[in-house]
Amino acid sequence: MSVKQEAVQHLESLWPDGGAAMLREARLPSWSKLLGGVPEALLASPPGPMPPGETLLGRLRDLYSKAGRHEIAIHFGQALFERRQQTLGSEHPETFVAQGKLGSVFLRAGHPDHAADALNRSFRGLKRTISRPDLRVASAASDLANYLFRTGEVEPAERLLTEAYKLRKLLAPQTVGLVAAQLAEVRLEAGDDEAAVELLQESWEALCASQGEHHRVTLDRARLLAVLLLQLDLQARAVPVLRSLHAWAQDHADEDERSRIEFQLGRALDATGKKEESYRLIERSLRWTRAFTDPQTGSPHPDLPQRLAVWARMAELRGRSREAEGYMLESIEAEKQIFGDTAPEVGLRQASLGDLLYRMRRIDEAIGWLESAVGLLRGELGDQHEATVAVTERLIDLILEKADHCFEVLGSPEIGWQYIYRGRALCHDILGTEHPSHRTLKYYRS
Repeated sequence: MSVKQEAVQHLESLWPDGGAAMLREARLPSWSKLLGGVPEALLASPPGPMPPGETLLGRLRDLYSKAGRHEIAIHFGQALFERRQQTLGSEHPETFVAQGKLGSVFLRAGHPDHAADALNRSFRGLKRTISRPDLRVASAASDLANYLFRTGEVEPAERLLTEAYKLRKLLAPQTVGLVAAQLAEVRLEAGDDEAAVELLQESWEALCASQGEHHRVTLDRARLLAVLLLQLDLQARAVPVLRSLHAWAQDHADEDERSRIEFQLGRALDATGKKEESYRLIERSLRWTRAFTDPQTGSPHPDLPQRLAVWARMAELRGRSREAEGYMLESIEAEKQIFGDTAPEVGLRQASLGDLLYRMRRIDEAIGWLESAVGLLRGELGDQHEATVAVTERLIDLILEKADHCFEVLGSPEIGWQYIYRGRALCHDILGTEHPSHRTLKYYRS
Protein backbone atom coordinates (compact mmCIF):
# COMPACT_ATOMS: atom_id res chain seq x y z
CA MET A 1 0.00 0.00 0.00
CA SER A 2 1.34 3.41 -0.94
CA VAL A 3 1.84 6.27 1.54
CA LYS A 4 -1.04 8.13 -0.11
CA GLN A 5 -3.42 5.16 0.08
CA GLU A 6 -2.56 4.61 3.73
CA ALA A 7 -3.19 8.31 4.47
CA VAL A 8 -6.60 8.13 2.78
CA GLN A 9 -7.53 5.14 4.95
CA HIS A 10 -6.42 6.95 8.13
CA LEU A 11 -8.53 10.00 7.26
CA GLU A 12 -11.61 8.00 6.27
CA SER A 13 -11.44 6.09 9.55
CA LEU A 14 -12.31 9.27 11.48
CA TRP A 15 -15.98 9.30 10.33
CA PRO A 16 -18.63 6.66 9.75
CA ASP A 17 -19.15 8.06 6.22
CA GLY A 18 -15.42 8.42 5.59
CA GLY A 19 -15.68 12.20 5.82
CA ALA A 20 -17.90 12.49 2.75
CA ALA A 21 -20.30 14.99 4.37
CA MET A 22 -17.47 17.20 5.57
CA LEU A 23 -15.83 17.19 2.13
CA ARG A 24 -19.14 18.11 0.47
CA GLU A 25 -19.67 20.98 2.88
CA ALA A 26 -16.16 22.26 2.16
CA ARG A 27 -16.72 21.74 -1.59
CA LEU A 28 -13.70 19.48 -1.84
CA PRO A 29 -13.08 16.37 -3.96
CA SER A 30 -12.36 12.92 -2.59
CA TRP A 31 -9.51 12.36 -0.14
CA SER A 32 -7.55 10.65 -2.88
CA LYS A 33 -7.73 13.67 -5.21
CA LEU A 34 -7.22 16.10 -2.34
CA LEU A 35 -3.95 14.44 -1.32
CA GLY A 36 -2.65 14.20 -4.86
CA GLY A 37 -0.41 17.27 -4.61
CA VAL A 38 0.55 16.94 -0.94
CA PRO A 39 4.20 15.95 -0.35
CA GLU A 40 4.61 12.39 0.91
CA ALA A 41 6.56 13.65 3.92
CA LEU A 42 3.34 15.21 5.19
CA LEU A 43 1.32 12.05 4.56
CA ALA A 44 3.57 9.55 6.33
CA SER A 45 1.85 7.95 9.32
CA PRO A 46 3.20 9.80 12.36
CA PRO A 47 4.00 7.94 15.58
CA GLY A 48 2.37 9.17 18.77
CA PRO A 49 -0.59 8.76 21.07
CA MET A 50 -3.16 10.38 18.78
CA PRO A 51 -4.81 8.52 15.86
CA PRO A 52 -2.82 9.03 12.64
CA GLY A 53 -5.92 10.34 10.85
CA GLU A 54 -6.26 13.17 13.36
CA THR A 55 -2.62 14.15 12.98
CA LEU A 56 -3.02 14.15 9.19
CA LEU A 57 -6.16 16.27 9.47
CA GLY A 58 -4.21 18.79 11.56
CA ARG A 59 -1.47 18.87 8.94
CA LEU A 60 -4.00 19.58 6.20
CA ARG A 61 -5.53 22.34 8.35
CA ASP A 62 -2.14 24.01 8.72
CA LEU A 63 -1.18 23.47 5.08
CA TYR A 64 -4.31 25.15 3.73
CA SER A 65 -4.11 27.94 6.31
CA LYS A 66 -0.53 28.83 5.34
CA ALA A 67 -1.53 28.70 1.66
CA GLY A 68 -4.27 31.28 2.26
CA ARG A 69 -7.11 28.79 1.67
CA HIS A 70 -8.70 29.89 4.92
CA GLU A 71 -12.26 28.62 4.58
CA ILE A 72 -11.03 25.10 3.81
CA ALA A 73 -8.58 25.30 6.73
CA ILE A 74 -11.47 26.30 9.02
CA HIS A 75 -13.46 23.24 7.90
CA PHE A 76 -10.54 20.94 8.72
CA GLY A 77 -9.84 22.71 12.03
CA GLN A 78 -13.47 22.54 13.08
CA ALA A 79 -13.67 18.88 12.10
CA LEU A 80 -10.63 17.98 14.18
CA PHE A 81 -11.87 19.94 17.20
CA GLU A 82 -15.30 18.24 17.04
CA ARG A 83 -13.68 14.82 16.65
CA ARG A 84 -11.58 15.37 19.77
CA GLN A 85 -14.63 16.55 21.73
CA GLN A 86 -16.53 13.40 20.77
CA THR A 87 -13.74 10.91 21.44
CA LEU A 88 -11.79 12.50 24.31
CA GLY A 89 -14.27 14.86 25.94
CA SER A 90 -14.38 18.64 26.15
CA GLU A 91 -11.90 18.82 29.06
CA HIS A 92 -9.09 16.76 27.56
CA PRO A 93 -5.82 18.66 26.89
CA GLU A 94 -5.72 17.47 23.26
CA THR A 95 -9.21 18.87 22.74
CA PHE A 96 -7.98 22.24 23.96
CA VAL A 97 -4.95 21.97 21.66
CA ALA A 98 -7.24 21.47 18.65
CA GLN A 99 -9.41 24.38 19.79
CA GLY A 100 -6.39 26.67 20.01
CA LYS A 101 -5.16 25.71 16.55
CA LEU A 102 -8.65 26.39 15.20
CA GLY A 103 -8.42 29.82 16.83
CA SER A 104 -5.15 30.52 14.99
CA VAL A 105 -6.80 29.54 11.72
CA PHE A 106 -9.68 31.92 12.45
CA LEU A 107 -7.15 34.69 13.13
CA ARG A 108 -5.35 34.17 9.82
CA ALA A 109 -8.72 34.08 8.07
CA GLY A 110 -9.67 37.50 9.44
CA HIS A 111 -12.22 36.38 12.02
CA PRO A 112 -10.80 37.91 15.22
CA ASP A 113 -13.91 37.40 17.36
CA HIS A 114 -14.01 33.66 16.71
CA ALA A 115 -10.25 33.53 17.18
CA ALA A 116 -10.34 35.30 20.54
CA ASP A 117 -12.89 32.89 21.99
CA ALA A 118 -11.11 29.76 20.79
CA LEU A 119 -7.62 30.95 21.80
CA ASN A 120 -8.71 32.06 25.26
CA ARG A 121 -10.63 28.84 25.94
CA SER A 122 -7.69 26.77 24.75
CA PHE A 123 -5.11 28.50 26.94
CA ARG A 124 -7.28 28.57 30.06
CA GLY A 125 -8.27 24.94 29.53
CA LEU A 126 -4.69 23.75 29.17
CA LYS A 127 -3.60 25.70 32.25
CA ARG A 128 -6.46 24.11 34.17
CA THR A 129 -5.91 20.52 33.06
CA ILE A 130 -2.09 20.33 32.92
CA SER A 131 -0.30 20.83 36.22
CA ARG A 132 3.31 20.26 35.14
CA PRO A 133 5.40 22.30 32.64
CA ASP A 134 4.21 21.31 29.18
CA LEU A 135 4.99 22.45 25.63
CA ARG A 136 1.29 22.45 24.79
CA VAL A 137 0.81 25.30 27.26
CA ALA A 138 3.75 27.13 25.69
CA SER A 139 2.24 26.80 22.23
CA ALA A 140 -1.20 27.98 23.39
CA ALA A 141 0.36 30.95 25.19
CA SER A 142 2.23 31.97 22.02
CA ASP A 143 -0.90 31.69 19.88
CA LEU A 144 -3.00 33.77 22.28
CA ALA A 145 -0.20 36.33 22.60
CA ASN A 146 -0.10 36.66 18.83
CA TYR A 147 -3.79 37.62 18.83
CA LEU A 148 -3.39 40.06 21.74
CA PHE A 149 -0.39 41.76 20.14
CA ARG A 150 -2.28 42.21 16.88
CA THR A 151 -5.13 43.87 18.74
CA GLY A 152 -2.82 46.27 20.58
CA GLU A 153 -2.76 44.54 23.98
CA VAL A 154 1.01 44.60 24.29
CA GLU A 155 1.46 44.02 28.04
CA PRO A 156 -0.65 40.82 28.33
CA ALA A 157 0.96 39.57 25.11
CA GLU A 158 4.40 40.09 26.65
CA ARG A 159 3.42 38.20 29.80
CA LEU A 160 2.18 35.22 27.80
CA LEU A 161 5.22 35.16 25.53
CA THR A 162 7.52 35.33 28.53
CA GLU A 163 5.76 32.28 29.96
CA ALA A 164 6.03 30.43 26.64
CA TYR A 165 9.70 31.38 26.34
CA LYS A 166 10.54 30.07 29.82
CA LEU A 167 8.70 26.81 29.19
CA ARG A 168 10.52 26.17 25.93
CA LYS A 169 13.89 27.05 27.47
CA LEU A 170 13.16 24.48 30.18
CA LEU A 171 11.64 21.69 28.10
CA ALA A 172 12.97 22.05 24.56
CA PRO A 173 15.57 24.83 24.19
CA GLN A 174 16.18 23.89 20.56
CA THR A 175 12.63 25.10 19.76
CA VAL A 176 12.98 28.54 21.34
CA GLY A 177 13.65 30.38 18.05
CA LEU A 178 10.11 31.40 17.09
CA VAL A 179 8.87 32.44 20.53
CA ALA A 180 12.10 34.37 21.18
CA ALA A 181 11.49 36.30 17.96
CA GLN A 182 7.86 36.95 18.91
CA LEU A 183 8.90 38.22 22.33
CA ALA A 184 11.56 40.40 20.70
CA GLU A 185 8.90 41.98 18.49
CA VAL A 186 6.85 42.85 21.56
CA ARG A 187 9.92 44.28 23.32
CA LEU A 188 10.66 46.39 20.26
CA GLU A 189 7.11 47.73 20.32
CA ALA A 190 7.63 48.65 23.97
CA GLY A 191 10.88 50.46 23.12
CA ASP A 192 13.19 47.99 24.86
CA ASP A 193 15.67 47.55 22.02
CA GLU A 194 18.43 46.12 24.21
CA ALA A 195 16.27 43.24 25.43
CA ALA A 196 14.89 42.69 21.93
CA VAL A 197 18.32 42.35 20.36
CA GLU A 198 19.34 39.62 22.83
CA LEU A 199 16.18 37.65 22.05
CA LEU A 200 16.66 38.07 18.31
CA GLN A 201 20.26 36.90 18.61
CA GLU A 202 19.12 33.80 20.48
CA SER A 203 16.36 33.20 17.92
CA TRP A 204 18.79 33.51 15.00
CA GLU A 205 21.32 31.15 16.56
CA ALA A 206 18.62 28.59 17.37
CA LEU A 207 17.30 28.75 13.80
CA CYS A 208 20.80 28.39 12.36
CA ALA A 209 21.19 25.20 14.37
CA SER A 210 17.76 23.74 13.65
CA GLN A 211 16.92 25.02 10.14
CA GLY A 212 20.26 26.08 8.69
CA GLU A 213 21.60 29.62 8.33
CA HIS A 214 20.15 30.10 4.84
CA HIS A 215 16.64 28.82 5.52
CA ARG A 216 13.94 31.34 4.65
CA VAL A 217 12.91 31.94 8.28
CA THR A 218 16.53 32.16 9.43
CA LEU A 219 17.27 34.76 6.76
CA ASP A 220 14.28 36.87 7.81
CA ARG A 221 15.53 36.79 11.39
CA ALA A 222 19.07 37.69 10.29
CA ARG A 223 17.85 40.73 8.33
CA LEU A 224 16.03 42.15 11.35
CA LEU A 225 18.81 41.28 13.78
CA ALA A 226 21.49 42.91 11.59
CA VAL A 227 19.57 46.19 11.37
CA LEU A 228 18.99 46.30 15.12
CA LEU A 229 22.63 45.50 15.94
CA LEU A 230 23.79 48.32 13.66
CA GLN A 231 21.29 50.74 15.20
CA LEU A 232 22.59 49.90 18.67
CA ASP A 233 26.19 50.31 17.46
CA LEU A 234 26.99 46.64 18.17
CA GLN A 235 29.11 46.40 15.05
CA ALA A 236 31.27 43.45 16.07
CA ARG A 237 28.20 41.33 16.78
CA ALA A 238 26.65 42.39 13.49
CA VAL A 239 29.59 41.11 11.41
CA PRO A 240 28.88 37.33 11.60
CA VAL A 241 25.18 37.91 10.95
CA LEU A 242 25.92 40.07 7.93
CA ARG A 243 28.58 37.66 6.64
CA SER A 244 25.96 34.93 6.67
CA LEU A 245 23.53 37.13 4.75
CA HIS A 246 26.27 38.21 2.36
CA ALA A 247 27.21 34.59 1.55
CA TRP A 248 23.56 33.85 0.71
CA ALA A 249 23.09 37.08 -1.25
CA GLN A 250 25.83 36.36 -3.77
CA ASP A 251 23.70 33.82 -5.62
CA HIS A 252 20.15 34.39 -4.39
CA ALA A 253 19.41 38.06 -3.63
CA ASP A 254 18.41 40.68 -6.15
CA GLU A 255 20.81 43.57 -6.83
CA ASP A 256 19.06 45.92 -4.43
CA GLU A 257 19.25 43.58 -1.46
CA ARG A 258 22.78 42.49 -2.31
CA SER A 259 23.86 46.13 -2.42
CA ARG A 260 22.18 46.85 0.93
CA ILE A 261 23.86 43.87 2.61
CA GLU A 262 27.25 44.83 1.18
CA PHE A 263 26.84 48.36 2.50
CA GLN A 264 25.77 47.16 5.97
CA LEU A 265 28.62 44.65 6.17
CA GLY A 266 31.06 47.28 4.95
CA ARG A 267 30.02 49.68 7.71
CA ALA A 268 30.32 46.98 10.38
CA LEU A 269 33.75 45.94 9.12
CA ASP A 270 34.91 49.56 9.02
CA ALA A 271 33.90 50.01 12.66
CA THR A 272 35.79 46.84 13.67
CA GLY A 273 39.04 47.75 11.92
CA LYS A 274 38.69 45.73 8.69
CA LYS A 275 39.31 48.84 6.59
CA GLU A 276 40.32 47.38 3.23
CA GLU A 277 37.50 44.84 3.00
CA SER A 278 35.09 47.50 4.21
CA TYR A 279 36.28 49.92 1.53
CA ARG A 280 35.76 47.37 -1.26
CA LEU A 281 32.26 46.42 -0.14
CA ILE A 282 31.00 49.97 0.34
CA GLU A 283 32.54 51.14 -2.93
CA ARG A 284 30.82 48.31 -4.82
CA SER A 285 27.51 49.02 -3.10
CA LEU A 286 27.76 52.73 -3.82
CA ARG A 287 28.63 52.13 -7.47
CA TRP A 288 25.41 50.19 -7.98
CA THR A 289 23.38 52.69 -5.93
CA ARG A 290 24.66 55.62 -8.01
CA ALA A 291 23.74 53.86 -11.24
CA PHE A 292 20.20 53.08 -10.10
CA THR A 293 17.27 55.21 -11.31
CA ASP A 294 13.67 54.59 -10.33
CA PRO A 295 11.96 53.48 -13.57
CA GLN A 296 8.71 55.24 -12.66
CA THR A 297 9.87 58.53 -11.14
CA GLY A 298 13.38 58.88 -12.51
CA SER A 299 14.61 59.59 -8.97
CA PRO A 300 17.84 58.24 -7.52
CA HIS A 301 17.85 55.29 -5.16
CA PRO A 302 16.31 56.37 -1.82
CA ASP A 303 19.41 55.20 0.07
CA LEU A 304 21.85 57.11 -2.14
CA PRO A 305 22.11 60.27 0.06
CA GLN A 306 22.89 58.31 3.21
CA ARG A 307 25.39 56.02 1.48
CA LEU A 308 27.14 59.03 -0.04
CA ALA A 309 27.30 60.68 3.39
CA VAL A 310 28.89 57.56 4.92
CA TRP A 311 31.33 57.37 2.02
CA ALA A 312 32.17 61.05 2.53
CA ARG A 313 32.96 60.46 6.18
CA MET A 314 35.22 57.54 5.28
CA ALA A 315 37.00 59.70 2.72
CA GLU A 316 37.48 62.44 5.30
CA LEU A 317 38.97 60.01 7.81
CA ARG A 318 41.41 58.85 5.14
CA GLY A 319 42.55 62.45 4.78
CA ARG A 320 40.62 63.16 1.57
CA SER A 321 38.49 66.06 2.73
CA ARG A 322 38.07 67.55 -0.75
CA GLU A 323 36.67 64.27 -2.03
CA ALA A 324 34.39 64.13 1.01
CA GLU A 325 33.06 67.60 0.18
CA GLY A 326 32.19 66.44 -3.33
CA TYR A 327 30.32 63.41 -2.02
CA MET A 328 28.36 65.60 0.40
CA LEU A 329 27.38 67.98 -2.40
CA GLU A 330 26.25 64.99 -4.45
CA SER A 331 24.28 63.76 -1.44
CA ILE A 332 22.47 67.10 -1.15
CA GLU A 333 21.55 67.01 -4.83
CA ALA A 334 20.22 63.48 -4.45
CA GLU A 335 18.07 64.58 -1.50
CA LYS A 336 16.63 67.39 -3.65
CA GLN A 337 15.76 65.00 -6.46
CA ILE A 338 14.09 62.58 -4.07
CA PHE A 339 12.30 64.95 -1.69
CA GLY A 340 12.31 68.40 -3.31
CA ASP A 341 14.51 71.48 -2.96
CA THR A 342 13.07 72.66 0.37
CA ALA A 343 12.59 69.33 2.13
CA PRO A 344 13.86 68.89 5.71
CA GLU A 345 16.12 66.09 4.48
CA VAL A 346 17.94 68.65 2.32
CA GLY A 347 18.37 70.96 5.31
CA LEU A 348 19.83 68.21 7.48
CA ARG A 349 22.25 67.20 4.74
CA GLN A 350 23.30 70.85 4.33
CA ALA A 351 24.01 70.97 8.05
CA SER A 352 26.23 67.92 7.71
CA LEU A 353 28.15 69.63 4.92
CA GLY A 354 28.52 72.69 7.17
CA ASP A 355 30.10 70.51 9.86
CA LEU A 356 32.48 69.00 7.33
CA LEU A 357 33.55 72.45 6.12
CA TYR A 358 34.06 73.56 9.72
CA ARG A 359 36.39 70.60 10.29
CA MET A 360 38.23 71.76 7.16
CA ARG A 361 38.58 75.18 8.90
CA ARG A 362 36.40 76.91 6.29
CA ILE A 363 34.20 78.51 8.92
CA ASP A 364 32.57 81.17 6.75
CA GLU A 365 31.31 78.58 4.27
CA ALA A 366 30.26 76.34 7.15
CA ILE A 367 28.16 79.17 8.62
CA GLY A 368 26.58 79.77 5.21
CA TRP A 369 25.49 76.13 4.83
CA LEU A 370 24.20 75.99 8.39
CA GLU A 371 22.21 79.19 7.88
CA SER A 372 20.68 77.70 4.75
CA ALA A 373 19.86 74.53 6.69
CA VAL A 374 18.18 76.48 9.50
CA GLY A 375 16.11 78.41 6.96
CA LEU A 376 14.84 75.22 5.33
CA LEU A 377 14.11 73.50 8.64
CA ARG A 378 12.25 76.50 10.03
CA GLY A 379 10.11 76.71 6.93
CA GLU A 380 9.26 73.01 6.80
CA LEU A 381 9.31 71.88 10.45
CA GLY A 382 8.88 75.07 12.47
CA ASP A 383 11.04 76.75 15.08
CA GLN A 384 10.30 74.30 17.89
CA HIS A 385 11.16 71.09 16.05
CA GLU A 386 14.11 69.24 17.56
CA ALA A 387 15.99 69.22 14.25
CA THR A 388 15.61 73.00 13.86
CA VAL A 389 16.77 73.52 17.44
CA ALA A 390 19.80 71.22 17.09
CA VAL A 391 21.06 72.83 13.88
CA THR A 392 20.46 76.32 15.29
CA GLU A 393 22.52 75.46 18.37
CA ARG A 394 25.34 74.33 16.14
CA LEU A 395 25.10 77.49 14.02
CA ILE A 396 25.27 79.74 17.09
CA ASP A 397 28.40 77.88 18.29
CA LEU A 398 30.08 78.72 14.98
CA ILE A 399 28.82 82.32 15.05
CA LEU A 400 30.34 82.80 18.52
CA GLU A 401 33.63 81.30 17.36
CA LYS A 402 33.64 83.59 14.34
CA ALA A 403 32.88 86.63 16.51
CA ASP A 404 35.78 85.80 18.80
CA HIS A 405 38.04 85.48 15.77
CA CYS A 406 36.96 88.94 14.57
CA PHE A 407 37.67 90.52 17.95
CA GLU A 408 40.87 88.72 18.88
CA VAL A 409 42.60 87.85 15.61
CA LEU A 410 41.30 90.23 12.94
CA GLY A 411 40.88 93.20 15.24
CA SER A 412 37.48 93.98 13.65
CA PRO A 413 35.02 94.57 16.53
CA GLU A 414 32.41 96.03 14.16
CA ILE A 415 32.19 92.76 12.21
CA GLY A 416 32.37 90.77 15.44
CA TRP A 417 29.32 92.56 16.82
CA GLN A 418 27.43 91.94 13.59
CA TYR A 419 27.86 88.21 14.18
CA ILE A 420 26.72 88.59 17.79
CA TYR A 421 23.56 90.43 16.72
CA ARG A 422 22.82 87.71 14.15
CA GLY A 423 23.23 85.08 16.85
CA ARG A 424 20.99 86.97 19.27
CA ALA A 425 18.18 87.20 16.71
CA LEU A 426 18.36 83.48 15.96
CA CYS A 427 18.50 82.58 19.64
CA HIS A 428 15.56 84.81 20.52
CA ASP A 429 13.35 83.46 17.73
CA ILE A 430 14.19 79.76 17.94
CA LEU A 431 15.90 78.77 21.18
CA GLY A 432 14.21 81.22 23.54
CA THR A 433 15.47 83.46 26.31
CA GLU A 434 16.02 80.55 28.75
CA HIS A 435 18.51 78.80 26.52
CA PRO A 436 22.17 78.90 27.68
CA SER A 437 23.24 80.36 24.34
CA HIS A 438 20.96 83.35 24.91
CA ARG A 439 22.75 84.18 28.17
CA THR A 440 26.14 83.85 26.46
CA LEU A 441 25.11 86.16 23.61
CA LYS A 442 23.27 88.62 25.85
CA TYR A 443 26.26 89.22 28.11
CA TYR A 444 28.93 88.79 25.44
CA ARG A 445 31.98 90.93 26.39
CA SER A 446 29.96 92.80 28.99
